[in-house]
Amino acid sequence: MHVYSTFKKGAQLDRVDMVIWILPVLAVLDVATTLYTMSKSESLAVREVGVFASFFTKLGLIYLYIPLYVLCIICIAFILWFIKKNLNPEHSGDKVIFLLLVGAACYIYTLITAAFIVNLFLPSIIERGINLFHIEILIYGTSIASLVFYVWSDVTAWIKTDREEQMEVNE
Repeated sequence: MHVYSTFKKGAQLDRVDMVIWILPVLAVLDVATTLYTMSKSESLAVREVGVFASFFTKLGLIYLYIPLYVLCIICIAFILWFIKKNLNPEHSGDKVIFLLLVGAACYIYTLITAAFIVNLFLPSIIERGINLFHIEILIYGTSIASLVFYVWSDVTAWIKTDREEQMEVNE
C-alpha cells in the first residue's frame, strides 16, 4: 500500500493523529494529578502557572476550571485533527502547515505531560527539596525526544509523498 493512499483514505490513524488524540487523555491525567496534589494539601495557587488556571485557583473555583480545561483541550485536539485531515501532501504550503501542526501538537503534549508528572510527584519534590526547574527540563527533554522518535517516520513519509509519486510516474 502506498503511503499517500493511507493519508488520502483517512481510515487509519497515523502516529501524528495518535499524538493529537492523546491530548485529552493527558488533560484528564493532569486534572487527576491536580486533584491528588490538592488532596495532599499542597497550594495550587503557587503551582498553577497558566493565566486562567491561576485566576480560577485564586478564586477557589478550580472545580469550575477543570471541565473548561478538559473541554478546551478536546476542542484543540479536534481542530488539529480536522486541519491535518484536510491537508494535501502534494501542496508545499500544506506541508508547512503540517509541520507547524505537528509542532503545536507536540508542544501541547509536552506541556501537559510535564504538568501531570510534576503534579504527581510534587509532594515528594517539595519534601526532598529538589529543584523543580531541573525536573521540568528533564521532563521536557524526554518528552520531546520520545515524540521525535515516535512521529519521525510518519512526518517524513507525509512530507516525501509528492516526491515519491513523481518518481513512480517517471518510471
